[in-house]
Parts: sequence; C-alpha cells; structure tokens
Amino acid sequence: MRRGAGGLAAAAIGVAVLALAGGPAAAAATDQHVVVATLDGVIDPITDSYVVKAVDQAAAGHATALVISLDTPGGLDTSMRDIIKHMLGAPVPVVIFVSPSGARAASAGLYITEAADVAAMAPGTNIGSAHPVTIGGSNPVPNPSASPSSATDIESIKVENDAAAYVRALASLHHRNAAWAEKAVRQSVNVPADEAVQLQAVELFAFGLGPRGGAGPRLVSRDEIFEVSPLGLHRRVRTLNVLGLLALVV
Repeated sequence: MRRGAGGLAAAAIGVAVLALAGGPAAAAATDQHVVVATLDGVIDPITDSYVVKAVDQAAAGHATALVISLDTPGGLDTSMRDIIKHMLGAPVPVVIFVSPSGARAASAGLYITEAADVAAMAPGTNIGSAHPVTIGGSNPVPNPSASPSSATDIESIKVENDAAAYVRALASLHHRNAAWAEKAVRQSVNVPADEAVQLQAVELFAFGLGPRGGAGPRLVSRDEIFEVSPLGLHRRVRTLNVLGLLALVV
C-alpha cells in the first residue's frame, strides 16, 4: 500500500523457500528459509518499527537470513540509526537489496545499505547523496578552508563530521569502500548500481532473488563476490551460503 510521494509501502513480511539446484546442497537448502521484507518510502518511526518486526520474525523463525528490498529517498536520522542498530544486532545475516529497477538508496538509505552483511543493487538503481540536512530545508556543504563564523556553522560541521565518521565505520565494518562512502556524505555524490559495484560500495549487481528464464538458481561463489578477510570470517561465510540459497542472479 503506497501512501503517495515519499510514503511507505510496507508489504507483508513473507517467507520464501529457495533451494539450490542439484547435489546434496539441494536437500539441505529445502530445510532453510529466508524472511523477505519490503521497505519502500521515507525512513521514519513507522519504517523503523517495520524493520524491527522483520528482524524479530527472522530471529524467532530461525531464518537463514533477512532480506530487505529497499527503495528510499532518506529520512530521519534517529529512525535510521535505530534500524541500523537492529540490523547489526540481528542474530541472522541481513541482506539489503536496492530494488526494483528505478529504486534508490539515497541519504539514510546509503547508511542502511552499508550496515548490511551483504549489499546488492538491481539494474537501474542508484545510491548516495547522503549529506545531512535539516528538516524543512537543506544545508550547504561547508567550505573546509573557511573558519566557522557562527554557532550555526559549527553545528553544521559537527553534524557532517559525525555523519561521515558513522558511514565510514559502517563501510569499514563490512570491508567496503569507506572513502567513497564518506564522499557520498561530504559531497553528496551518487552513483548507479554497476558503478557502485566497481567502487566496492556494494557487493552485487543483481537482477532478482530467484531464477531467470526458468533456469535453476545460481550459486554465487566467494571469488565472484569479494575476498574474505580474517575479520568476521564466520559471519561472512554464513552470508555467502545465504547468497547461494537466495540465488542472486548476477
């Protein structure tokens, strides 16, 4: 149910069972499931509550993963941070899939995407433009060579520095391009899906969560996605197994 421009379309959280094609993995995958949630609209207390319920349902149902299909222009910082806290504290891997084609992960959507264990984007989507703004207006990007001349200037610089450090922390946590993420905050840069993958801002350029053209699901191997560092190895390997279950087609 869409509430108009910038509104929330909170589709009912569904459970999907997607098996790998062939071999022993197929039998094992039939006992696994993922919770799929759709977050379409402004990040606010309503979407915050929706994501919390999705995390709780995935945990209570012992899901293999929670997949959030994301399309947002941004929203409230407080709601965004609460969503991220629940994502990072989730007992199951969280996959953000910026979709469908034409969707975006702008402003708060960038931070949420960088907080995911795995970040994927559909063709025709984009991500970035995350400079903090005040409610009811926009803040100009401060001149780094100028000295703050007022309390307002100082406050703007504090807010920007806090936002930049936060997105760097999230990107670094998941071994993504922290320098580009910071640039998306300080300079509001924005890139399409294929470029986001090249920049290592996200892992996958994906067409969907299931098979195409009647073909069986495709297992995405570790080498096709990223190198796994010693840090967080167990969780990232679990996530790679989830990607095989979900068969993100690249």
